[in-house]
Amino acid sequence: STTSLTAVRNQPTRKTRPCKILHNTTMLMNSGRGESIQMGALGAVTLGAITNMAVMSSCDLLRYGAGSLGVMNYIDERTGECTPFLDLEDKSLKAARTASVVAFAMGLSLLGLAVVNKFFGAIQHNNLLISVGGVVVQLCLLMVYTAMSNGVCEVEGCSWGSAAAWLIISQLAYLTASVGMLYTDETITEEQSAPFMLRSQKLENPFHQRQGRRIELDLGLANAH
Repeated sequence: STTSLTAVRNQPTRKTRPCKILHNTTMLMNSGRGESIQMGALGAVTLGAITNMAVMSSCDLLRYGAGSLGVMNYIDERTGECTPFLDLEDKSLKAARTASVVAFAMGLSLLGLAVVNKFFGAIQHNNLLISVGGVVVQLCLLMVYTAMSNGVCEVEGCSWGSAAAWLIISQLAYLTASVGMLYTDETITEEQSAPFMLRSQKLENPFHQRQGRRIELDLGLANAH
C-alpha cells in the first residue's frame, strides 16, 4: 500500500513539471514582448499628439495662389506672417478646426491611458476606452480633410501643403498606438488568467480526479493496516 501510494503521488508530478516549465517560459516571453509593445504604443501616441498639434497650428495645410491657410491660422498676404483667424465664418474650416481640436483632446486621453497601462496597469473597461478613443480620433482627423471645400479653395483652387503630411503621420501614429494598446491589454489579461485556467482544467480533468480517488483509497487502506 505504501509503495502504491508513492507511485501515484510521483506520477502526476513527473507529468506536470515539463508543462509548468513551458508555461513559465511562455509567460516570460509574452511579458517581455508586452513591455516592448507598451513602449512602442506610448511613443506612437505621443507622436500622434505632437503631429496633431502641428496640424492645428500650421498655416500651410492648404495653398492657394500666393497664400496659404490652416484650420486656425492663415498667411497674411500683406505681411507674409502667420495670423490667427479672428472671425471665422466658413463652415468647412469651422468643422475642420473643431474636428482637429476634438482629435487632439482624445489623443491626450489615449496618451494618459498609455501611461497608466505602462506604469500602473490596466484600468476597468480599458479595452472599451481604447477602442472608442481610437475610433473617435480617426473619424475626427478624417473630417479635417473637409477643409478643402472652403470658400477660398472653391474660388481660387487649392493644393495640399506641408501640414497634410503631418495629418497623415498623425493618423498612422494614433492607429498604431490604438492597436498596440489593445494587443497589450489582451496579452496581459491572458497572462493573468492563465494560472487560473490551468488549475480549472486540472480539476476538471477525469485523469486527475481518478488519481485523487486512488490516493484517498490507498490512504484508507494504509490506515486500516
